[in-house]
Amino acid sequence: MANNEFSWDDLLMYMEERQVVPIIGQDLLTVSVNGQRHNAYRLLGQRLMDDLKLPRIEGNNYQLNQVVADHLGMMDDSNKVFTSTKRAFDALKLPVPDALRALARIPAFRLFVTTTFDPWMKQALDEERFGGRSKTELVAYNPRDASDLREEQLRADLPIVYQLFGRICGTPGDYAVTEEDLLEFFHHLQVRPPKLLCDELKDSHLLFIGNAFPDWLARFFLRTARMDRLSAGRNRVEFVVEHQSQSNNPLTQFFRHFSRQTKFYSVPPEEFVQELAARWEAAHPAETPAAGPLPASQATVPPEQCIFISYAREDLVVARQLRQALEQAGLNTWMDEHGLAGGEDWKAKLQELIKRCALFMPVVSQNTETKLEGQYREEWHWATQRLPRFKGTGREFIIPVTVDQVNLYSAKVPDEFKQAHTVNCPGGRPPDSLLLKLREVLREHAGYAKGVA
Repeated sequence: MANNEFSWDDLLMYMEERQVVPIIGQDLLTVSVNGQRHNAYRLLGQRLMDDLKLPRIEGNNYQLNQVVADHLGMMDDSNKVFTSTKRAFDALKLPVPDALRALARIPAFRLFVTTTFDPWMKQALDEERFGGRSKTELVAYNPRDASDLREEQLRADLPIVYQLFGRICGTPGDYAVTEEDLLEFFHHLQVRPPKLLCDELKDSHLLFIGNAFPDWLARFFLRTARMDRLSAGRNRVEFVVEHQSQSNNPLTQFFRHFSRQTKFYSVPPEEFVQELAARWEAAHPAETPAAGPLPASQATVPPEQCIFISYAREDLVVARQLRQALEQAGLNTWMDEHGLAGGEDWKAKLQELIKRCALFMPVVSQNTETKLEGQYREEWHWATQRLPRFKGTGREFIIPVTVDQVNLYSAKVPDEFKQAHTVNCPGGRPPDSLLLKLREVLREHAGYAKGVA
């Protein structure tokens, strides 16, 4: 199905009815490391190769499954795959992927199924919905005991994460690393299916995001989730979000013939989640939970050492992405994460922060173009009022960023923005050149950024 045919209205309606279960895969799990975006499982594959001192193979893209498959014969003990993977995962100390945090902030999702072995979905839910307290229910399938949901979990009003192919640990065979492991898990799922989970999947619309299974496995997986022939009609829909083009994909053709309820969307999974979160929050602003704990800088560092990020509420997801990237690059930020803007007291606080912040970074987008009134426009005005204080010094204060295809120089922004150095940060992801520039600007004003030597 082409992108412009994707059934956003249908998906959001099913979500409002609490009838959608997201099924999350490795391709969604992108993290920022030193200002660069990486797939977490490719980083894990690289780390495993380095830890085991395995030779590099030309053309290997370092996907974990492929790394293990290419080198399994070089290991003296097959169990070493699991223990070494666990040690490599722990040593990486990767952050929770932003996309999982965005999904966690959508209250329409209660049951999450992951086809990965990492603990991040539960961590994202605990941090985004419960301030870091361990409240999310977790179930990981284990071939030995066919772990299933419990009736009391389904009756409770807490989110549930079901890890279909196990959870990473030191015990060999308790989680799937290779395609052979996946095949074994599927075999056990057929022999000893988790009944309550299967009932939930059968009665729900399914949202597959970034699973990218091999052709044979995708067919098998969907048949297992459907609990019936694919050609059998049912009043539930599967939405499949994958990066690669689906137009001539044999798997797509297979589903078009035998499963017309399956709808495909070809787009990077992380980009899809950002748009989904933005659409949901725009339609249900009061229902979306506040973000998790503030960054350390926002909680403890004075405004004089922070970059103030100003954005329209419709751009909240990309603004969070931008803020996290800056923080990971060692730059302090301040941003109204909690939707508190409102009332004279809060406006006075914002105005004072803008008077004192190190830099002011307005986020300009197609949303700011179509929305002609908002708190962010007041913030923009307050920032321009501060500029005369730097007249004749050459000091940079306003650094606008664009996050989509909007043209800043024809946009509805103050003229002062058009005279400043502007950087495009698609989806809220800043290029290295911006991070370097921010360090240089802040270095000129001693004490305005942490970690800037």
